[in-house]
Amino acid sequence: MTSPPNFQDTIKRGTLQHLIEALDDVILEAVTPDGAGEETLNGETPILVDRIKLKFTVKDEIDRIVEPIRKALELLNAEEVLLSKRVKKQNGAILGPGIFIQPIHDEIQPRDSGIRYLCVSETDLYTLGIFVFPPNATIPLHDHPNMTVLSRVLYGDLKVKAFDNISVGNMGEPNESNETSGFFGRWMKRIVSSTIPSLLGKYHKKGFIRAAENETVKLVAPDVTMLYPTLGNIHEFTAGKNGAAVLDVLLPPYNRDHDRDCTHYEKIESGGPGEKCWMSPIPQPEWFSCKSGAYKHFEMS
Repeated sequence: MTSPPNFQDTIKRGTLQHLIEALDDVILEAVTPDGAGEETLNGETPILVDRIKLKFTVKDEIDRIVEPIRKALELLNAEEVLLSKRVKKQNGAILGPGIFIQPIHDEIQPRDSGIRYLCVSETDLYTLGIFVFPPNATIPLHDHPNMTVLSRVLYGDLKVKAFDNISVGNMGEPNESNETSGFFGRWMKRIVSSTIPSLLGKYHKKGFIRAAENETVKLVAPDVTMLYPTLGNIHEFTAGKNGAAVLDVLLPPYNRDHDRDCTHYEKIESGGPGEKCWMSPIPQPEWFSCKSGAYKHFEMS
């Protein structure tokens, strides 16, 4: 585990240490190995050796378990975390009501024009990191399979476009929607797929998912938002004119060996918020760049 910097010897509310303490207190209630096997170190400290997975995928259960993490994120002192100086409104990005700070993107080393990533902490059960956006930059549509993510806007503002994955049920299993469930629905699906593939069949290839588009929302520091294993799980962030920094908590982290690989998508049907659509997996867009960097007390990961 890579520990964050020690701003002080004792843990206090509003620090990264307090956030990590909150994570450590609840993580084993939220995330579990996929099996009973475990080893012990010195006969005391357990080392989880099985596949890691989220224990609960129902929103109410997740909300209950991660509430201490959410509260720690809300209390986080972003000014202390980033060690950035306050500036006048016209020169900075919003930190909170009436407070503006100098964006840090250009201070991250080595210099790069794309989105940057600062590693805070990495474990098998969760990761904690900061995405730093230059002005108007976008992280394109991507998913977080079988994961819950909490995001705290440290400074700036972002627009978030999100989609619910309705191809899977609450526990991540294939979900038969009302339009294709039951005998009649299954019969119609077979007929349409076999006779008019352009209407339905072509979207039943591996990787295509059925989704429901949410309203685009604007997040402004110090907002906290969440996505769930199905709700809002495919999303896109676009920063405002002053850029933004977002601290993400991933429960559990991406892991290709545990069926949690990141996939980019594009919407392939017209329509808008509240409507269903098909999403097609695509390669990472060539224009998108996100590179790890070093900034003051954050070392290169």
